Amino acid sequence: MATRMEWIERIEQWKRSGLEAAEFAQREALQLEELSGWCKKLGTSPPPAAAPTAPPAPAWIKIPLPNRSLVCVLPGVDPATLACVVAVAAELSVKGVVAARSAPATQVALRHGRR
Repeated sequence: MATRMEWIERIEQWKRSGLEAAEFAQREALQLEELSGWCKKLGTSPPPAAAPTAPPAPAWIKIPLPNRSLVCVLPGVDPATLACVVAVAAELSVKGVVAARSAPATQVALRHGRR
């Protein structure tokens, strides 16, 4: 049976681990109820839950065109839609339509086949 001092150390280890109580108890081969009981006995609160992290933004695929326009699409865009957009942009380039002056490149954003 663990002593009071051993439980104080275990609870400190748990707090430093960043794990949920159940995860820590399983990793350390402890009973979750015993860990919770010692927390109450010692007047210790569980560590704050980690803030959820947002998934990373997908990387845009950038397709430069001859008229300095830039077609930007996300991975997974519908190939037929992309081909149509690139063809129209290339045609505009041949006709001398220039990119907007407010930005270095004009961007057409397509998200997974939506226009």
